[in-house]
Amino acid sequence: MLRAVEALRYCVLLKGALGDPAALARALAPVRGCPEVDLVGPMRRCWGLVAVDIEEGQARREESALLAASIAAAAIPANLVEELPAVEQVRSLRLDLAPVKLLAAAAFVERRSRVVREEEGPGSGKRALQIGLSLATGMPVGLFGGGKKVVEKTISSSDLLYYLDLYVGQPPRRLRVAAHAFDFSCLGQRKGYDAPGNFKRLLQAFEERAAGLNAGARGLLEGRPVRQMGYESLKDLEREARWLLTLAALKP
Repeated sequence: MLRAVEALRYCVLLKGALGDPAALARALAPVRGCPEVDLVGPMRRCWGLVAVDIEEGQARREESALLAASIAAAAIPANLVEELPAVEQVRSLRLDLAPVKLLAAAAFVERRSRVVREEEGPGSGKRALQIGLSLATGMPVGLFGGGKKVVEKTISSSDLLYYLDLYVGQPPRRLRVAAHAFDFSCLGQRKGYDAPGNFKRLLQAFEERAAGLNAGARGLLEGRPVRQMGYESLKDLEREARWLLTLAALKP
C-alpha cells in the first residue's frame, strides 16, 4: 500500500523588529479564535517566531492577518527555520575570532528553591518550663513531650545571570560565555573588577565585527535595565537566535 504523503508543516515569523506583543495579539486573536488578552503573554515570549509547526492554511491566515495590521511577517516551511549548533561552553576567548555571524546576549534572574529537612527542638522558654515541671514533680523532662522533630523548609535564592552566545566560523559554531564562569583576562587592560561590567566590555570588543546583534546585546550595550529586556531563561535566547539566523539565511 502507498503511504500518505505527510503534509509540510509551516512557521510564521516576523520580518522586521520584534514588535509590540499587544499589537501581535490584536492581529492574531481573530484567526486563532481566542481573546487578545490570552495572546499577549505568548507573543511576548515568541521572540520573532510567532508560530512554529502549524498547518499551511493556518500559517497563511496568520501571515495575512499580520500583514493587514502592517506587521511584516512571512509564512515559511518549518524545515527552513535554522537549527542551532551544539553549545560549546568556553571559559576564555580570543578577541580576534572571525567571522562573527551573530552576537546573542541575554541577562535574566534565575530563581531556585530547594527543600531541606531539619531537626527542630523546643525553644529555650519551653525547655525551661519543662525543666521546672520535672524538678517539681520528679518526672523526667521527656515525659512532658516537646522533643525534637524533623521539619521540611523551602529555601529560595536568585541570581542575576549574563550569557553570550557567539556564532562564529563557517559552518558556524556556538561558543557560550557564562559571565559567572568566565575568565575575562582576554580583555587585557580593559578588564575591570565586576562581571557585569566585564561582560559589557566583551560585547563592545565584538560589536563592530559582528554581522548581527540580538535585542539583548543591543540593550546591554545601551545600558538598558535587565528587567526591560524580557528574557526569562536560555530558551528565550535560543528561540530569538533561531529567528535571527533564519532571517539572515532567507536574505537574497
